Amino acid sequence: MPPAGSLLFREREVSPITVETTSESAPSVRRLRKRARPGEAIIGGLLFIAAAISILTTVGLVFELGREALLFFRSEEASVAEFFSSTNWQPAILDF
Repeated sequence: MPPAGSLLFREREVSPITVETTSESAPSVRRLRKRARPGEAIIGGLLFIAAAISILTTVGLVFELGREALLFFRSEEASVAEFFSSTNWQPAILDF
């Protein structure tokens, strides 16, 4: 019976990779270079704009909710302690 793990990790020799440069291999190296793709730049720009809109929307929502909450808790009818500890809360009849 083989020891546990021998099926997953087998030792083997790794030989170094050698690359020969000849005049015949030069065209294949040119083919492997990164080519400019204008579509990728457009898609990247659109994704950046979408991310910026998402972040700005989130910041705007948090700002507006925070401002309205501050106005609510500054009023004489409501306090933060009473809001979180009270069991009777009916804002329609101003019972906070």
